[in-house]
Amino acid sequence: MDNTTDMDTEIAREDIGEQQLPALGLPPSKSFKEALATTRNCSYAFDSRVEILSSDEENDDVQEGHSKIQGIYPEHRGLPTISLPKKLLAKIRKPWENALILASMRSEEVDRRRIRDIVKDLVTDSPIHYPSMDLLKLLSWNCRGADNNNFKRNFVEIIRAHKPEIIILMETKVTFSKMGNFFNRLGFTASSIVDPIGRVRGIWIIWDTTQVNVRASSVSSQVIYATIHKEDYEEWVLAAIYASPNPVMRKHLWVKLEDMTENMDKPWLVVGDFNDYASQGEKRSFTSTQSSNRSQKFLERINNCNLINLGSSGPKMTWTNDRQGLANTIERLDRALSNPEWRTMFPEATVRVLLRTYSDHSPLVIYTQDIP
Repeated sequence: MDNTTDMDTEIAREDIGEQQLPALGLPPSKSFKEALATTRNCSYAFDSRVEILSSDEENDDVQEGHSKIQGIYPEHRGLPTISLPKKLLAKIRKPWENALILASMRSEEVDRRRIRDIVKDLVTDSPIHYPSMDLLKLLSWNCRGADNNNFKRNFVEIIRAHKPEIIILMETKVTFSKMGNFFNRLGFTASSIVDPIGRVRGIWIIWDTTQVNVRASSVSSQVIYATIHKEDYEEWVLAAIYASPNPVMRKHLWVKLEDMTENMDKPWLVVGDFNDYASQGEKRSFTSTQSSNRSQKFLERINNCNLINLGSSGPKMTWTNDRQGLANTIERLDRALSNPEWRTMFPEATVRVLLRTYSDHSPLVIYTQDIP
């Protein structure tokens, strides 16, 4: 401990703060440097080799929304360290590898309890929003047909990995009556549907009634409007979109959306397949020309509805024509938009574009809170 530098002391003082000294068994009035000098042989270092802790191998959520302590025994000292989620590490300040949290000599069990108290205090001092029961997840997917084994297998894998409470499916190519039992077995026992005509179009919203309440207010061939209620949140409106590839019908959809905007007095999320791209960078093709007029018109319609793009992580393009070589075209047709009120209500909301599976569209997962 004699070689502890002033810089180390300052890092420790700044990162931990004197308010943390009681949790370490040291009086607040004692200087931090003195505290470092008077403790021996029992140091606890926050491990810089931090990993995200998950409740199962297919879930990105931190287990139970809390930091989890793991006892690790470095070979060079034989002393325990703490593994923290990356987000907590970033909030507290880093690097920790130069800052030692010191405690007086005591039993291992007492030490472990004190470590848990320290971490709890740090979380209390710097609140961190982990995914928890308050986190709401929506899946939006143009699945290009639901009544086949490929869809069922991929759908189950997505549900297990991301655990959405609300699901929007488009271009189902089958009536819901043929799929109801399949969704019920997965826990999605309620629905609002617009069935396809023959094998064309179709929009379904299905949800887990134990987690969220959804009340459909209006349906059409291109959109379903629903009010979403979840405990501890004010109600907000969801518009599930499947815009027609026909420009005339697509224009009609936007006229209706603009009418809805004039009377919208709640937070509003608009998500789905818009069959449009917003810029030249959202289409890549060797054969077809890119229309700047089309993308400009799409942006004007978004602005007229007072909507903002929520952005996304993952693959930029969400659709492909599945052709090879120079015949291939990819575009960003699927997205999530919201009005400013919804964005204010969920300032950390994120959108993740998943890798395509058997459909020519990528699924989107919308999280109402940020994810680590």
